[in-house]
Amino acid sequence: MLMTDFAYEGFRLIRQRPILILYWGLFYLVCVALSLYVIAYMAGPEAMHMMTLKSEDIMKMDTQEHISQGLAPFSRLWPALFVAIVINSVFNAILGAAILRASLNESDDEFGYLRLGMDEWRQWLAGMGLYLCLFAAMVVIGFVFGIIGGVLSFIPALVAVLSFVAFITFFIVLLGLFMRLSLIWPQSFADKRIDFAKAWKLTSPNNLNRGAVNLFWGYVLAYFLSCLVLILVQVVFSTLIPHTQVKSTNDMFAALQPDLSSTYSLIQINTLIYALSSAVINPLVTAIRLGATAAAYKQISATAQFD
Repeated sequence: MLMTDFAYEGFRLIRQRPILILYWGLFYLVCVALSLYVIAYMAGPEAMHMMTLKSEDIMKMDTQEHISQGLAPFSRLWPALFVAIVINSVFNAILGAAILRASLNESDDEFGYLRLGMDEWRQWLAGMGLYLCLFAAMVVIGFVFGIIGGVLSFIPALVAVLSFVAFITFFIVLLGLFMRLSLIWPQSFADKRIDFAKAWKLTSPNNLNRGAVNLFWGYVLAYFLSCLVLILVQVVFSTLIPHTQVKSTNDMFAALQPDLSSTYSLIQINTLIYALSSAVINPLVTAIRLGATAAAYKQISATAQFD
């Protein structure tokens, strides 16, 4: 078995039980509908303004007054976005737990493994904990490079070099931290408790070698497959919108842009197709991404040592 075979776990789950994608898709359709309704109800016009704001429009904001006026709608939009993000995080935790149940071979597949209990609550907390760790790392790195940049600010050439070094450092540290803690989802599900220390030890070089897992390239493959699925599904759904010709990615994203100007506009054809495409894309992408971590966890934990 190749060291990156775990990347195909999501496809294996759907191939063995095709009905799962129907359950998961219908479940996530409710999430999309709720999120769109909240944004349209709380800040529909502001959302449309920000969605239609182009980069060249931002570049033309040459004064602080213009910038404040152009971005003012965001101050009214962010509460709606916050509520929508909370809704999505809860639904994704429930969906993630269902995918882990399917991957870790639980026998009760009623309702596509969808449940609401402590497993789902732990998935939500584990995700929040991981993202807080990544955010804390960003703050520390930004603080360190900010101090160094302040000291070297009188040498423009060094500031430019420092900016490049900071970007590379951000990328390497955040990627490394994510990989070392990425098994927190299957670990917390399997052990019924959140243990970041165990997730960290599971992905040590010694345990990866024992489990014959190449975590980096396996994740690269899984995320590449996720992007491929996303693009293919969006191309298919964008062509369903009348009078739309997809000649570029800009055409595709424009065709699938929902109309959030009011709650009544949510029944427009492009908004409905956006919701349906999201209900297909998210379960597929989540199954690929989270299925990979579950398969890697099974393979690594079978031979792991914690000395």
